[in-house]
Amino acid sequence: MLKGWNDYIYDIIKIKMTSEEIRKYFLEFFEKYPFVTRFTFFPNDGQPPCFCENCRKVEEPWKGKTTGENLQYTTNYVLFAAEIARAVAKKFPHARIEVGSYSSHTELPDDFNEELPANLDVLFCIFERKWDRALDDPPTDEELRRTLSETPIGSYEKDAHKYTVYPAIFSHWRKHIKGEFRYYDYLTSTLGSAGMLFPVSRAAVRTIRYLATLGFSGYGSQWFNAPLIWASYGLSLYVTARAMWDREATWEDLAKEYCRGFYEEAGEHMFLYFKTLEDSAHNVRFGMGIPEILQIFDPETCRTCRNALAEAKSSSASAKVKRRIRNQEDLLEFGRLFWETRRLEKEIETAIKENRIDETFLLLAEHAKVDDRIQKLFNRPLLRWCKKWRGIVYRHILGAQADGRGLLRAVKLIKDATNAQFNNLWYDEGEKF
Repeated sequence: MLKGWNDYIYDIIKIKMTSEEIRKYFLEFFEKYPFVTRFTFFPNDGQPPCFCENCRKVEEPWKGKTTGENLQYTTNYVLFAAEIARAVAKKFPHARIEVGSYSSHTELPDDFNEELPANLDVLFCIFERKWDRALDDPPTDEELRRTLSETPIGSYEKDAHKYTVYPAIFSHWRKHIKGEFRYYDYLTSTLGSAGMLFPVSRAAVRTIRYLATLGFSGYGSQWFNAPLIWASYGLSLYVTARAMWDREATWEDLAKEYCRGFYEEAGEHMFLYFKTLEDSAHNVRFGMGIPEILQIFDPETCRTCRNALAEAKSSSASAKVKRRIRNQEDLLEFGRLFWETRRLEKEIETAIKENRIDETFLLLAEHAKVDDRIQKLFNRPLLRWCKKWRGIVYRHILGAQADGRGLLRAVKLIKDATNAQFNNLWYDEGEKF
């Protein structure tokens, strides 16, 4: 991190300056850091509109197509960036200003009619994040219905439309933007889910090829300095980087290339392992949360993957490669154990619906045994950071009401069931769990 860099970022976030002061600020920034060629403004998640009188004179917040109840207010945001871009271009013609099309700044209003500078670019980040399919490969109605129970219905209703809504949004931006279009895909999104395997490389490659036909010139993802970054996301990071430069190679070509280079003589078996995970991911709708991702790790998929890893390990003579294979074994077990917790939670839900409350306690005990295996798994070198970094693994073991899963929710289901049957036996009706 550059000395002084954080000070610039922090002050810009505060935005307590006049327009003239902001222009001066950015000129000083590019003067101080001449090697910086692009500065990106990116909205916060769920950032609300400004309803002050001055902002509403320019744009009244409005309901868009993409973000549910979050209102859009993109005009002010774009004009702010455009003003900075014009000032920067006069003194630093190499420098570019970029706006992130995301959350409440995703869409331009239909009546937008402003001239924008040539050094203003757009970085698109799709709000409804489901990665099992490329943008030009819509799921069928049956595929949408199959996993509705694993995620809030609203997410699927929006996600079902992204294949038609977003290309139209890109096209509308292109009418006004002379600069570059780039796409932010967040391939490492499961870092918030303790680094669970995220097999999305095949869909990502197809998305890259599709975006190129729409005039996109860049594609990228988030990075995080964690021990499992390459173990969990190496295939996706490699093949997407290669796909941007090689327009002819297929996903199979690039995945095999990665496996040969990273796993050497075990490459053929590792390709089968990754292909099995990618095939499983293509069969379900999933996003970044554990409740959705764990659908990938069904028993048949895990069995095929374990066999491939065993063959890979036996065919390798390299200690380095064997260690990499062991990392995949740990990650696969991570997914399998969480799949098992969800199976038990579904059995608890069924038992409660069928008024078999007495059976739920043994199921809860089985859940706790699996949870114990999970926390022990996270003592392994690859996963240990998830205990140290904010104790994130414990949060995922215990779960939450918002997640619709986990030990806490299972206990809450049993408690509510006994409460309903025995007239608030345990606690007052309004008591929070």
